[in-house]
Amino acid sequence: GPTQSGPSGSGLPSDDDDVRARRVATELSLVAAYDQAIATAKPNSVVDELRAFRAHHLAHLIAIDPTRDPALALATLPPVASPPPGSPASSATPKTAQLQKLETQAAATAVDLCEVASSPALAALLSQIGAGEAAHASLLVSTSARAT
Repeated sequence: GPTQSGPSGSGLPSDDDDVRARRVATELSLVAAYDQAIATAKPNSVVDELRAFRAHHLAHLIAIDPTRDPALALATLPPVASPPPGSPASSATPKTAQLQKLETQAAATAVDLCEVASSPALAALLSQIGAGEAAHASLLVSTSARAT
């Protein structure tokens, strides 16, 4: 059965409910980051790609917790800070660079959670999600190049 402290005292959750809750929180934060980037991104081709990635994260959310209503979950997120006044309106490159960093971190977190998931099906799902996050991070490099 699952241990109480995770492997090597890593501080990672060891119960699958905790694993799911942790992944849900990651997906919600990614959706919020995409919402912020979409609100200010230019050109439209970049917005379309960001919306597609955002949709992938909503699908991840539903796959991890099919009982969760994504609309309700998103309504409970704290508001995202607005950029300071006087910052450039079309700063798509920093935003995509930030999204790339978040995706890379999310991929690594998915791998970590795979290691402590008790259920093989959950571990497999997390590995698939992690692969998707890594692909997003890679694709955001080309998105950033197009946004400049």
